[in-house]
Amino acid sequence: MLAFLTLLFLRTMPIELSIILTRMLIHLYLFSSKKAREQLFLVREKLTDLTYTNKAFVNQLAVNLCLMMRMGTALSKKLGKTAKIEGIGNLERVKQSQTSAVVVTYHFGPWELLPEVFTIRGYKVAVLAGVQKMKIFGKSLGALRKRCGMQIVRSFDEAAAILNTGSFLAGFLDKTRRSKELLLDVPFKGYKSSKIPLLVAKRNKKAVLPVVCRFINHKLVVSIGKANENLSGFFTPFFKQNPNQWLLWGS
Repeated sequence: MLAFLTLLFLRTMPIELSIILTRMLIHLYLFSSKKAREQLFLVREKLTDLTYTNKAFVNQLAVNLCLMMRMGTALSKKLGKTAKIEGIGNLERVKQSQTSAVVVTYHFGPWELLPEVFTIRGYKVAVLAGVQKMKIFGKSLGALRKRCGMQIVRSFDEAAAILNTGSFLAGFLDKTRRSKELLLDVPFKGYKSSKIPLLVAKRNKKAVLPVVCRFINHKLVVSIGKANENLSGFFTPFFKQNPNQWLLWGS
């Protein structure tokens, strides 16, 4: 309940103040959680050879979290409309072929804003997501996602039904406790990703479309890869260029 109220409070206050308070909360979480500190150090070590400071990661994470808290607001709509999109032709080619695709990404940049970017432009988007442990937080997050035009998918059967309607289905490659492992060596050698989005694509004979977003110079930048493009080749440069945009998800 406290976490939910904190998120609600941060969502409604001025964005600059929200970022400052979120930064403080992240530092407090790192101080109290050994696992969080280990994950932060792992990302710095594997992606940057320790050339980035902890501060660089915390500052970017605070900005991204605060932006995502505002999905469905005037600010997120503005960011969605003004987003720079690279590779939009790759998405259009799938749509023009009268089919859909499984969109895959990582918890990178302000990822919750991605569906809003595409729904603003007329694309139908659903998201494959698990059930949140904190029920009140899960319901609140679900309501915010619906305001952005998102539909949440919980099962393989629902995924198949959505894909057959022409909607794009998004899923995350970060490994969680519930996911089956897949060794992609992305974003670093030995990291095991989630196999679920690729299983959904294979079962439904749909293309896999890699997408990544990041927040740079006060602008949302979205890059879309080619259908069935090599995932390591697509994602690795983004992790190297902006390592502090990634929130390590799972162990």
